[in-house]
Amino acid sequence: METLTSANSLSQLQALIIAGLQKPESGCIPFAIVPEGYEFKSTESLQEKPNRIRATVNLLTSDSFIDYINRFIDPRTVIFADPNAVKFTAVLDYHETNADPEWAQHKAIYACPLSENWVAWNKYNKSKMNQLEFAEFIETHIH
Repeated sequence: METLTSANSLSQLQALIIAGLQKPESGCIPFAIVPEGYEFKSTESLQEKPNRIRATVNLLTSDSFIDYINRFIDPRTVIFADPNAVKFTAVLDYHETNADPEWAQHKAIYACPLSENWVAWNKYNKSKMNQLEFAEFIETHIH
């Protein structure tokens, strides 16, 4: 960005304000210069609609996760799996391979719920039981 000089600061300031209030290019945020130190402030909230989606959506079922991804998928979409947290995160505005970075601010998250059976079986994983305890456990959790 150019530094404003005293000789032509008013005309430069006017040009910056006009440029900032024009319809921005795709992905750019419109701005205005606001007094008190001449700060740049976003005017995106004054537009009819935002320039890009900024959302993190937590979905409750695998079907809703898949439906949401299918609704917004494009070549930039990437899905990350976290086996420790048992969670999937789709970043719908990630960047393509060998491309410029993207915003990565549109995400869908699905935290896989663990079934009661899985929790019960996992609770006793690597635990010693005598034969009677193990037989009762199997009988209780056989389904």
